[in-house]
Amino acid sequence: MQMTGVEAVKAALDPLGYDVRRWPGKTGETTYIALLVLGTDIGLSAGNRPRRRTQRVQVDLYSLSPTDALCDRAIAALEAAGCIVTTVGPEAYETDTKYHHMPIICQARHEPKA
Repeated sequence: MQMTGVEAVKAALDPLGYDVRRWPGKTGETTYIALLVLGTDIGLSAGNRPRRRTQRVQVDLYSLSPTDALCDRAIAALEAAGCIVTTVGPEAYETDTKYHHMPIICQARHEPKA
């Protein structure tokens, strides 16, 4: 069975060794990754049947330390898995939680589940 786009994104990021989950993502970890589906574009074939879907997924990196190296590793993992990274940043520092937050927007294509 084919994975959805967000499942493919999660599978790409799991080897980084941090908690990766859909929102809500906060787990009390010093570093974690939260996923949010922003939308799904449906590609149609002849007869207007869904043929391919592209999910836009926001990957939110949260860490008590700067996210530069984690961001580079996450982008490389997403691209190696066939995702298209479209936007990175801007980085924010959340003074109330002390987390550095870096959003990454990517696209992941998948075939509709049978």
